[in-house]
Parts: sequence; structure tokens; C-alpha cells
Amino acid sequence: MICDEILIHIFKKLYNVEVLYSLMGFNQRLNRIVHDTIFTRDLCFLECLPDNKISSPLSDLILDRFCSEILPEIGHRIKTLHLERTSMERIIHATNYPNLNSLSLCHIDSEVAMSLFDVECNGRFIDGDTLMKDIIPYMPRLYKFTFNIFSTIKHCDQTNFALNQHIEKTFEYFHNSEIITCIDHFQENGYSQCH
Repeated sequence: MICDEILIHIFKKLYNVEVLYSLMGFNQRLNRIVHDTIFTRDLCFLECLPDNKISSPLSDLILDRFCSEILPEIGHRIKTLHLERTSMERIIHATNYPNLNSLSLCHIDSEVAMSLFDVECNGRFIDGDTLMKDIIPYMPRLYKFTFNIFSTIKHCDQTNFALNQHIEKTFEYFHNSEIITCIDHFQENGYSQCH
């Protein structure tokens, strides 16, 4: 019989999501091993394609099992989540994450962000002020927040448009951060985008 240390060494070569999905509940010994924080503290719900440059969402079958069985059992152990647009709402609402301190949201647009965190922007871009007021307070143990937000607003007879400098200034209270913003105004089409 292979000792636990060798199994852990082998399992560490795999993605934590793969280990949990494949082995959790298989038998008592493997279940004990995969409940270790090595496999439960950092979960990436993006499936890396062979070229390692592009990621895709996990299948519904895998997500169903995670949301109904696995996450409710290990949610209190999770410290970091990496989520993508199509599954983030299901995963966030699957259980409580009292020890979550890092959340990475990939391929997210402003409408999805607003629906997840009940943010109402009223024709404004999501900026640092919005994050500090309407999103960050709901994650009190959050230590690291990686995001790429893409906001679109309709002009609706506006004459004053936000500038890059204004958006960047709203992030001045985010310490140790690298914030890059770009605003594109499409006056002929009646909308602006910030990313």
C-alpha cells in the first residue's frame, strides 16, 4: 500500500479542483487526504486548455457536483477562489466562505459584477469608489482582489464624460495595486466603455 505522503506528493501535481472532484467521497482514506488544506485552500474554477494560454469554464456536470456536495463541505477551508463569468454566481452562492481572503474574477463584465454584489451604478462606470463602497465591505477577510472589469454605459444625452485620470484617482486608496484604466467614447454609437 502506498503511504499517504506519496499520494499527497502525486496529488499535488494535479489541479486542486481535479483532485477534489475525482477523489472526494471515493473512500475514507482518500477523503481524509483531499480534505487537507493543501487541496482545499486555493481553488481555480477555470479549465486550462493544452496551450496554457486560454481557459474555459468547467462543465456543468463538474460544477453541479461542486455546488451541491463539495463546496458546502469545504467552504470554511477555502481562502482563495479563481472564478470565471459563467460559473461565478453559482459558486459564490453555493456556500459561505468565512475564510476567503482572495477572489479573482476572470472574464467579468459590469452587469454580472453588479448582480453579484447588488451594486447600483446609475449610469456610472464601476470604479474604485464603487468597489470600496458596494463590493469590498461584503468580503471582510478579503486580502487580495484581482479583477478585470469591463463597464459599458449609454450616453443618454450626457455631455460630460469620465476621463482615465478620474477613474484612476478613484483607486488611490487601493494600496500595493497596479491599476490600469482605459475609457473609450463612441459618441456616434451613443455609449462609452471603461476597461
